[in-house]
Amino acid sequence: MSHIIAGLIQIVLVLLGVSAVVMLYRRIRGLAPQQRVRVLMLNLILVFLFWAILRLPLHICAVFLLLINVAVVGFMGKQEETRTKLLGDQLINALLIISGALKAGRTLEQGFELVSRSMPDPISHEFRACLAEMELGIPFEQSLRNLLERIPTHDFKLFVTATLFQRETGGNLIALYDQIIFAVSERKKVLGRLEAQTMQQRYSAYVVMALPIGLYIILSWLNPGHIAVLHDTQIGQLAFYSAIFLQILGVVILRAILTRTTAA
Repeated sequence: MSHIIAGLIQIVLVLLGVSAVVMLYRRIRGLAPQQRVRVLMLNLILVFLFWAILRLPLHICAVFLLLINVAVVGFMGKQEETRTKLLGDQLINALLIISGALKAGRTLEQGFELVSRSMPDPISHEFRACLAEMELGIPFEQSLRNLLERIPTHDFKLFVTATLFQRETGGNLIALYDQIIFAVSERKKVLGRLEAQTMQQRYSAYVVMALPIGLYIILSWLNPGHIAVLHDTQIGQLAFYSAIFLQILGVVILRAILTRTTAA
């Protein structure tokens, strides 16, 4: 019975591994070809190191590769999240610049140009992309929609929707931008307080998740015979694969809780 359960858990882990590889491919699809090759070569090197140095079975190496790919996807997602957060912080200053340009009698396009020249990346890069699309003949409204596709956040959706609505119906865009600046600023304050209140719990959870992996690697290196019972017996295999499955499940649940809490 334990052998059947261990086999089922291995199948689930294989499916999770395929999902991790798919997610990793989606993440690296936008990278240059040389960077893609580096990511794939790094995977192969890590498998070889686990097999050659730690003397782990190949299926255990595959499990560790799964965990590493999940970690890589999570790291890349964190980098993307950091960039998105930076764009949200820069949006307030960008709206102030555009609003000031409109008060000075300039057009909205000229306000975009001021943002692209006076502000740092990444927001200046995004506004330069909008201006480049308009220079190629793409309508202003479509370039804004393309901007929202690249940055699908609540704050940019508010900015793009308000701008498109004003272009179609008219109205005081300066007052509208002032309201957006106030709303975005208040939302940032609330999210900042929430992040500060949950920071200790989040890092404690990360440490707890990393402990089993670290202990397994250390024990495999110091005393391989002590770990062999997890691979040579059916009960050990059941316990090993169950622990991996529950570890991944815990990471997914924790990530979902943190994402939902932040979004709220």
